[in-house]
Amino acid sequence: MNLAWTLTLNEPSDQETMLNVAGTFEFTEGVIPDPMQTAEADSMRLLQISTMFIDNLRHDVDAFRFRNSGGVVTVDYDSALSNTLLPVTPSSLHPETLRFDSLHTDDVGQPNGNTPSYRITINSTAGPMSGPITVRAFFNSSQNLKDDNLGLWAFQQPSERIEKGTIGSINYTVIASTCPLPAIDFDPGVLQTPERLWEASHNRSVGF
Repeated sequence: MNLAWTLTLNEPSDQETMLNVAGTFEFTEGVIPDPMQTAEADSMRLLQISTMFIDNLRHDVDAFRFRNSGGVVTVDYDSALSNTLLPVTPSSLHPETLRFDSLHTDDVGQPNGNTPSYRITINSTAGPMSGPITVRAFFNSSQNLKDDNLGLWAFQQPSERIEKGTIGSINYTVIASTCPLPAIDFDPGVLQTPERLWEASHNRSVGF
């Protein structure tokens, strides 16, 4: 694919940083997404965060969170779940809250210390994919602290065949925070836009 990205970084505070990402792509060859990986929400990823999870003492993040039709779901990483797609039973994001969190919920995480949590809000997608968006994660059993052995990604159903010259786009926002943003933000009608999330979290962080 030919890829182009526009990255807009807001003025950071001591506690949060917000990055807006606008990407476009064009397929330079015809592609048939693997049907088995597609069935597992793994064939054509909209975006991915790569971090590290070895065990409950050595990690960059230790859980992820999203909201589906039944409510807020938090999936904790556990070494016993390595080499397994998570959540074991996938479900799509609630259409009114197209966001998910990569969480660091504790104050440990050797050797990298108290690494940030991330919130990703998907603003729009266009191109050879359609339908609900699903979040999945996978980490292998590597014990190498230099490995980004954990991937967390967003997936949307691709076309069965993607022709050469097909174009598309994705626009999303990332907030990196020293503390996880609150789960109440996943409720429909509460702080819907990334800008409002940023404003609210920034005001909390500086004591307003």
